[in-house]
Amino acid sequence: MSSSQVEKQPAQAAEHKTGSVDEFSPLAMLKKEFAEVRAFNKRAAAQGYAAVVDEGKICEADAERAFKQDEYLSSRPTASDLKRKRETLAKEHEATMAEIKAELAAKKKSAAELQVGEERVQAKEEELQARAEKVEARERTLRGKEDAVAKDQAKVEQLIEKAKAMLPSY
Repeated sequence: MSSSQVEKQPAQAAEHKTGSVDEFSPLAMLKKEFAEVRAFNKRAAAQGYAAVVDEGKICEADAERAFKQDEYLSSRPTASDLKRKRETLAKEHEATMAEIKAELAAKKKSAAELQVGEERVQAKEEELQARAEKVEARERTLRGKEDAVAKDQAKVEQLIEKAKAMLPSY
């Protein structure tokens, strides 16, 4: 690439970014100074001033370094950019925390409902167990009464047999 192409590229890039080159921006002024130093070096070299050329190269290197530093600084986020990003992240964090808290509350609510349901089931089981015990007690009572009735009936039959035996047969 020739030096004229190198000089045109940053200007074209600046035009592309902003639409037009601002003559008074620090970047444009550095580019202008850089171009002037190069032109000075070329004239000095053509006239044979070696010492001036060396000094010009030093100036050119300084200008190039300043240009690169300016590009670096302009590409870095500003304090307001960082503040906006921090605020955005804080809002996202708050939203995420709110979602997590809502999910946790829903889970706690469902767990509480589940606990209430389990307590109801346990109460029903206890009630059914009590009913089963009552039924078993009634069955035992009925079996006892049936046994007593069977004993009484056996006694009655024995008494009938004794009475028949005592009566004369006709």
